[in-house]
Amino acid sequence: MKAWDTTRGAREIVVAVVDDGFDIDHPDFQGAGKIVQPRDYVDGDAKPFPGGADYHGTPCAGVAIAESNGRGVVGVAPGCAFMPVRISMAEDDDQTAEIFEDIAEFADVISCSWGPPPVFAPLSRLLSATLGHIARTGGPRGKGCVICFAAHNYNAPLRDPSGPNEVRWKDGNRVRV
Repeated sequence: MKAWDTTRGAREIVVAVVDDGFDIDHPDFQGAGKIVQPRDYVDGDAKPFPGGADYHGTPCAGVAIAESNGRGVVGVAPGCAFMPVRISMAEDDDQTAEIFEDIAEFADVISCSWGPPPVFAPLSRLLSATLGHIARTGGPRGKGCVICFAAHNYNAPLRDPSGPNEVRWKDGNRVRV
């Protein structure tokens, strides 16, 4: 990987993974300064362990930031810090906006391997504005925050069929398709 010739990440860069819970005792998440600012918005504490058999967050975080420890896998950015954030996936827009604003105080990157069910497309004005603001001015240094969401969850369309058509570039011009 050519990117690894440049960097494998640094502990100063915090990647928040927002999901259903995490096995924060997993060997891939061990190391000095690896786990920072853990949040559990389900139980209201700093122990974002999954409830029951919900372990989707653990492998999703591993893909992003698993340590290079000679065992198992190595994440894309193993040198980065990990902010595990457990949510119920049933929050309303106000709660979701508050959670993202809280996360953005600490995280340089917010990764969500889930997306809202199709009934919530398009995003509400509140969430759209909140995520846009965080992307521009969030993060611990106030220089913006990368926010990633998975696409096509719940077999949802990749674009809102009732909304504006997709915009693409063709021959240097923006066109709607």
